[in-house]
Amino acid sequence: MIQSKLKKTMKSSQILSAAILLFIIVAGVFILSTFNQPAASALHAQVTITPTPEDNSVIGSTNGIVAMGFLIVLIVTVPLIFRRKRK
Repeated sequence: MIQSKLKKTMKSSQILSAAILLFIIVAGVFILSTFNQPAASALHAQVTITPTPEDNSVIGSTNGIVAMGFLIVLIVTVPLIFRRKRK
């Protein structure tokens, strides 16, 4: 009994340590890849003007939000009502 728990603990600790090691390696690769970029490369970026999007929304219009709220309430409550009727 104790040996099976010990094997499970050893296996889970090995998996956890492998995951942590993999995370450290991936994070290190990402960090080291940013060090090779020269600081002056940002100065050569071409500046473009971002076009302003047309605003099609109406201020104070919450009809869609209210409809979605009712839909969510129905999705949650209808199964609960039918479940209580069965018991």
